[in-house]
Amino acid sequence: MNVNDLAHLTEELLERLLASDDIEMQRLLRLAGVSELYCRQRRDAIIIWCLRQGRDRGATDDELYRMNEPMLLDAD
Repeated sequence: MNVNDLAHLTEELLERLLASDDIEMQRLLRLAGVSELYCRQRRDAIIIWCLRQGRDRGATDDELYRMNEPMLLDAD
């Protein structure tokens, strides 16, 4: 399963992922049963960049949308 399929992750877990450092984030992704983020994949690189900038889920979704990539969660 690729990290692009985050449908089964809860919003709470996504917020926790975005609030963590790189190592903790990768560990949490593995525990959630999805693949780690890979910086050579465009969408993953955007998510990693947002993580390092301290952005929350909403700001990360905005950046993904701006770059024409699928957002973390479907729009409400």
